[in-house]
Amino acid sequence: MWASERFFLFIEPAATHLYYVEQRVPVRVRDFAPDAAGLADFAAWRREKADAPLAILTDLPDEGFVLEAIPRLAGAERRAVIARKLKRHFPDTPYVAAQSLPWETEEPEKRGRREETLLLASLPAAPLETWLARAKPVSGLYALTQLFAAASHALDLPRDCIVLTLRGDRLRQTWMQAGVPCFSRVISLSGDDTLLAETRRLATYLARQPLFPLQTEVPLCPLFALSENERVLLATEFAVLPNVATDDAFFLALLTKRPPKTQYAPKTLRKNARLPELKRLAWAVGIISLVTGVTFGFYAIWQAATLRQQTDAMRQEAEAIRVTLTIAEGEEDTLPFDGERAALLLSVLPEELPKTLATDLQALSRLLDAFPALRLESLGWDATGRKMMLELRVEAEDEARSIAALRHAAQLRGFREERMESNSDDMVKLVFARD
Repeated sequence: MWASERFFLFIEPAATHLYYVEQRVPVRVRDFAPDAAGLADFAAWRREKADAPLAILTDLPDEGFVLEAIPRLAGAERRAVIARKLKRHFPDTPYVAAQSLPWETEEPEKRGRREETLLLASLPAAPLETWLARAKPVSGLYALTQLFAAASHALDLPRDCIVLTLRGDRLRQTWMQAGVPCFSRVISLSGDDTLLAETRRLATYLARQPLFPLQTEVPLCPLFALSENERVLLATEFAVLPNVATDDAFFLALLTKRPPKTQYAPKTLRKNARLPELKRLAWAVGIISLVTGVTFGFYAIWQAATLRQQTDAMRQEAEAIRVTLTIAEGEEDTLPFDGERAALLLSVLPEELPKTLATDLQALSRLLDAFPALRLESLGWDATGRKMMLELRVEAEDEARSIAALRHAAQLRGFREERMESNSDDMVKLVFARD
């Protein structure tokens, strides 16, 4: 549902082919004849798929190629110079492109000059306009020759060579200089000797180029199967590399994977081409935002319910503790010490509170709870502030059993007996310490 349908229109003089790209694999959908019926069929298809991205690849004769050097400029000034050059060389077509060539393609004596070498190219207005008028919006307009650089890299061809492609009886010869297609032309073959004769004519023409003359023999790289006779004839004058058979799907796959940086489509032709994509993106972002919001909403509700459960549990626990600490009627005298006594005892805390203060007081509280008849006489700490010192008084009645039980309980809670004293009031005082 959310996958963007991607279509390519491959325009040739004899026919126009429609391809659909599925998982980067071009699949041929249908063909359109270059007549009124074919144009009508294509227009009907485009109305049906008005929101589908459509890119166009062409393999047409009468392409224009011009190599020209301009001063090194930047920004608007450079764009203005390039626009004037394109208009001067190709006044009859709006489908033009300019590509800056790498320094490696220039002659050694020109490398120090402040000049930029451009490849100016154009596509013929006819029969492109009849198809483009029905294809809008168009995301890109490319020529087959623009894909030869990627093909050379994929097939490990020499950077300087002449690439040959064949479609029916139409042979395209493309001169590659430093991996850049600098010139290309289409001819019709009428026999085996025509290929040799036309290749010889191309080599003669390239040798006369002012910017990059063909000074050495360059190999021929056919991207189709040569006949044995054609290979023998070509090998008499040229180095012919082992040919590699390619098809339309091969070049469309290259175009899908990495489109050329430059293209022939003017901005007016590409206008609104990305609106369908942006609409799908907006829908996708909206759905993702909605799902995310609903998910976080449910998560917040679950968190609130969990917090309520935890709060209720804490309240119940606090209530249970409060109930257990409630003083029963008539039992006030059995408390270890009252509020005033507690304030007096806790006033003897050292200036620097011991790190074990909380655990020490908890242990003392449990010890006093276990012996209601105990009386806490004093609570303090030694000079270091690390040892708790406390005095407990026990009634002398059943002294032996009470003191033994007290000693055992104190030992379990980490208290160590320091000394024991008796007085005339039938009371026994025990002094304990807790490190």
